[in-house]
Amino acid sequence: MRGKQVAALAVAAAVMAGAAGPTAALSQGVGMGEGSWRGSLSYNALVVYDDDIPASYYGRGTMNLTVVGGTIEGSFIFNQRTVVRVSDSATALANASVFGNVTGGALAPELVYDQIEVKSTDAASGVTAELTFTAAELGNPRILVVPTAGSCGSVQGFWNQGFASGLASQGEFIAGRQGTWVLHRLGEGERSTADYEMAMEEIEAGANTLIEELRAGGPWSADIVSDVLSRAENLASGGFRRANCDRGEDDTAFRHRAYAVVAQMLNEAALSDGVFADGILELMIAGYRSGVFASDAELRDFYEGQFDLIAEQVLDSGRQAELLKLYATALQLGRNELAATVAELLEVVDS
Repeated sequence: MRGKQVAALAVAAAVMAGAAGPTAALSQGVGMGEGSWRGSLSYNALVVYDDDIPASYYGRGTMNLTVVGGTIEGSFIFNQRTVVRVSDSATALANASVFGNVTGGALAPELVYDQIEVKSTDAASGVTAELTFTAAELGNPRILVVPTAGSCGSVQGFWNQGFASGLASQGEFIAGRQGTWVLHRLGEGERSTADYEMAMEEIEAGANTLIEELRAGGPWSADIVSDVLSRAENLASGGFRRANCDRGEDDTAFRHRAYAVVAQMLNEAALSDGVFADGILELMIAGYRSGVFASDAELRDFYEGQFDLIAEQVLDSGRQAELLKLYATALQLGRNELAATVAELLEVVDS
């Protein structure tokens, strides 16, 4: 019976996360110009239902749309994996595929749901159920896609805030306030754009491999994440070259894609216990340098708390290798007092 309840919750959770209602967030005047746009949706969250049933959400999707006269027409697909785990003997998985249209104005796009397909498996019994829900059965949900930053070549922002706010109002615990999205204007296929695309695809492929490894149990350490993470955050903060909107020379879209890679890696690591301390420090530096922490205070506060715990443990241990890593990180983060303290300990160790 417990297994059936968990399996049912997995299905319900998958549908509820997909069908969350719109919120009243404002777009701050950021919008998309005329032309064709293509981009991605992402959502990661951890919810604890009834104080003892954890459910993890991992979702990614795509959007394709055209802007004409300030009006949007397009479509989206979103795939979400929900894992509900009470114990080794009571675990259920649900994979949901959402299909729908993108509509509205360039300043306030909406995702209009058409259909959700859910496939759920009870790990204990091995029984799989497949269900399909129409938009009408779900109350014809419409979700605001809120633009928060952008340029002529790329726009990004948040979505699905209604899911988190709805759960919070019911007293449920949730880590993961809102999903992220990014859209890029399609160019004319100049050679420089093709070169950018190749470099960006390598970064995204490396990040996807790391994320799958972490979801499978990890672990992540600095030597595993440093290459992909450093390339992504350097591109997010500096770009291939100075961005502008001249034909064939705008790398803004690629900077935003790199920013999205850093943001997803930070969120994935925050929801996992498979990241070593040196990996946390590497992620934290990237979070500041890429600008992700500047736009997500909750994520920044989580990593700041993790940093304080790591610093305390390293100072107590007195191990030279860990002290050296903490010293370098403290300097990069501007923690000068901590760096001075570590330097004193290193002199003692060296003597």
